Amino acid sequence: MAAEKNVHMTGIGEAARSKVPMNRRLGFWTNSAVLAGFVIVISSLLVGGIVGANFPPRQAVWLILFAALSNSFVAIFICGIAARTGYSSALIYRFAYGSKGSILPNLVMALTGVGWFAVIVNITRDAFVDLVGIPVDSIGNWISMVVISALFVVPAYKSIRWIGYVSWVAVPALLVVLVVVLWKTVGDAGGVSPLFALTKGSGMGILTGMTIAAGGWLQGATVSADFARFFKNARASTGGVLLTFGVLVFIQFAGGAFGAAVTGEWNIFLIVSSFGLVSVTFIALFLGAWSTGQAIMYGASLQTAAPPIPMWKDQETTRRAAVIILWVAAVVAGSLGIETVMNWWLTLLATVIAPIATTVILDYWAFPSRQKMYESGRSPDTLVNPAALVTWIVGFLVGYYSGKQNFGVAVINGMIASAIVYYPWMYLTVSRSQRAEQTLQGRQETKAVVLEGGQSE
Repeated sequence: MAAEKNVHMTGIGEAARSKVPMNRRLGFWTNSAVLAGFVIVISSLLVGGIVGANFPPRQAVWLILFAALSNSFVAIFICGIAARTGYSSALIYRFAYGSKGSILPNLVMALTGVGWFAVIVNITRDAFVDLVGIPVDSIGNWISMVVISALFVVPAYKSIRWIGYVSWVAVPALLVVLVVVLWKTVGDAGGVSPLFALTKGSGMGILTGMTIAAGGWLQGATVSADFARFFKNARASTGGVLLTFGVLVFIQFAGGAFGAAVTGEWNIFLIVSSFGLVSVTFIALFLGAWSTGQAIMYGASLQTAAPPIPMWKDQETTRRAAVIILWVAAVVAGSLGIETVMNWWLTLLATVIAPIATTVILDYWAFPSRQKMYESGRSPDTLVNPAALVTWIVGFLVGYYSGKQNFGVAVINGMIASAIVYYPWMYLTVSRSQRAEQTLQGRQETKAVVLEGGQSE
């Protein structure tokens, strides 16, 4: 245990068990490019496409604005923690959930990331086999998925700088596609006014639409610490978030939503195909899929290679082994056709992740004493934080069932329920100088333990 603690404290670059020291941080524009490569992707266009296929443009624009703002709010606070501490999301979760309890959020975030990766790969594969004429029911279809997914994980296997190399090319290429899609959309609709005059929609409830729109990027916002820890301070991370999660995600949502409103397709590859542009734009869309896929798998590898997962040889070897294991899981998910359940998938993302985001934000920003613990570099003060685990269960159940009943916005309901559970519990804990699991044991007994040991256990 002592050896692991020493490894954790040494500040080894970008490995899964280290905080990033200042001399390894990246400049604002370089790191913003990495973050932009994470958000400038076909997944944003897919979420926007689902909203646009189900709601007329006048409603869709408010839904995607809500999604961009809500995810920016979450990302600003989480990225601020990462920039101030140098910790990845997996190491941040250890303080809120406990050194052993962090397995829960890490597995949730890693598995949802693998699911997103499989969706992106399959949609890219579908466009590729259609472009080159590979039969859908042939072995070549499956081989294409495996090869594309393998290519997408290479930068994730290598390092954050390799991710940056792809992002520098992918971001401008996909921005060009966005401009073309918006231009063609407005042109085919007959202008901006006729576009917003379209009234078709599927009849999906507006509250469900808000949940799907917000849930589409909640996973990314909650793991954004994996990239924001390379910013030099919280101010820089806030600027990067506003530029990426705020402006760029909204523009992508709009491109997908408006394109879907005109063509009736939610898949961005099918949208550009409807415009007769698939052969021209495929490379840019491929690069965009690559930039997101690599970032997703990089973050998932950090979450599945962090303590308490045993270390194999060294930090980076453990993380790279995790990349390979996650890639195999993604191939399995892709083979099962996970992209066919997108609406359910996005709703699930919102309900399982919202409590995690709420817990982490409150744990750091609402309690100065715990904030000092994060920034001191010492280990978490508990093995399992029951307050965080109960909060996750309650937040998930409230979000899930309120979503099924179409009562309020599921993601907001889950966050409110999580805050109602976590904040009072931890306020009582902090005011008594206790660990969370001691809160219900009685104040006098806990004080005796603190005095006998000289410090809180």
